Amino acid sequence: MAKLDLNVESAETFKARVSGIASDDQRQWGKMSAEEAVRHLCFMLELSLGEQQGEKLPVPMPGFLMWVLFFNWFTNWPKAKFDAPANFFPAAQDDLDAARATCIEAIDRFVHQLESQPEQIGFSPLLGNIPLRKWARVHGVHMDHHLRQFGV
Repeated sequence: MAKLDLNVESAETFKARVSGIASDDQRQWGKMSAEEAVRHLCFMLELSLGEQQGEKLPVPMPGFLMWVLFFNWFTNWPKAKFDAPANFFPAAQDDLDAARATCIEAIDRFVHQLESQPEQIGFSPLLGNIPLRKWARVHGVHMDHHLRQFGV
């Protein structure tokens, strides 16, 4: 069981990994380009902070069970088995540098908010309304999944 949280201790590592994605990196699974993956990660960070809007996804089990299974026990997710809805992928702009910079800024905003208000509620399409302290795990596992997708 991996313990991956996006927090003040891990933020620099995640930012370095985001910075390490190159436009010519070949994805190891899935359909997204490097820029699309970075924009997707940024969208999810902004969603947790209430800066983006999302809707509840139909899930086959209660949010608590999803939390335990996919964010605590089975954190090494299957590759290319699930597709997120299209609205979780902002339009690509063919500018990976700008996408990386925006994502790094979103990481900083998330960590700052997490440190100052860990119980602030943010909406998760899978889990419903959850506090930022839980979002820290969601982001850590999710980001790790997509960063490994591009070998960083």
